[in-house]
Amino acid sequence: MLQTKKINYWLPLVCVAVMGLTACEPKPDVPEPEPPYDGEYVELNYLSFYKTNDEEGNELVGFGIDLNQEGMFNENGVLVKKGNLYEMRIYSTSFDFYEGYRVPKEGEYEIGEYVAGKNNLWGQVVAYKNTSGNADFKTFVSGKLTVKKIENGYRIDVNIVDDKGAEHKVRYEGTLKSHNNSEPDEATTVNLSLNENDIFYHHNFGNSGGLDYVGFTFNNQNFHFLLQIWVPSGSTSIPSGTYPISEDYYWLPEVKTVWRATYSVWNEEGYMAWGYTLVSGTMVVSDNGFVINAVSRNGSTINATYTGSLDLIRW
Repeated sequence: MLQTKKINYWLPLVCVAVMGLTACEPKPDVPEPEPPYDGEYVELNYLSFYKTNDEEGNELVGFGIDLNQEGMFNENGVLVKKGNLYEMRIYSTSFDFYEGYRVPKEGEYEIGEYVAGKNNLWGQVVAYKNTSGNADFKTFVSGKLTVKKIENGYRIDVNIVDDKGAEHKVRYEGTLKSHNNSEPDEATTVNLSLNENDIFYHHNFGNSGGLDYVGFTFNNQNFHFLLQIWVPSGSTSIPSGTYPISEDYYWLPEVKTVWRATYSVWNEEGYMAWGYTLVSGTMVVSDNGFVINAVSRNGSTINATYTGSLDLIRW
């Protein structure tokens, strides 16, 4: 009897001790839920990958990222959707792979002037006001872009201030598929015929150092052709004459020169299969169009003829 009572006496104490140990065990770490995003979600227009070099000839990786508020498409030379287009360029010495596509490495990229050989970000934001193609062009002056891997792909956060003092905070979440916009390894010849139905936009961007920076972009289902030129200040049309094409003019703008010209081809999936950067040659402008005979960076020949209006929409 005595032994039985002793066991019954200690049993409740043992139970209390066990309960106390259980209560003192540390709770597993549960991540805090993210607060609701206080910016605006945007769509990914495209992500391009290309090879470039710094001033010492070292190979760099370039990424072009275009984010849209509503998504935009072209119909007979007219933008038929409103919304801001955020255009950014990342330069880096390395990259990651995602589902077989080259993508920017995770991390933060500061807004600022591009410094060759260093991770940096150059960007601009274009606010499309209406469907006629008129736009308000702004450049980024401060802020950052952040790339982060998440469960369903990637997150791209943009927190920037433009040169008009406006703040922009937008986010993209989803998959990343980059198209290769590097030039083909083998030189070739491209003959391109352009007309007004291929025009995506044609603008006078405004005055810079006594010159006006103007641009034409041509798009259809097969190609993308970009032409940016320096003309006399106040030009409402591209003046007639011969415009030299040279890599030097990319850094030293002069009146009536081609500052930059690129030509890219789309693949069946709607991504750029490859592209050319023109580095020498001429653009001859007449009253009803222009003719370009040029050589690209890898030695390919580009012959482009445009017939149509040379009037410029002013930004």
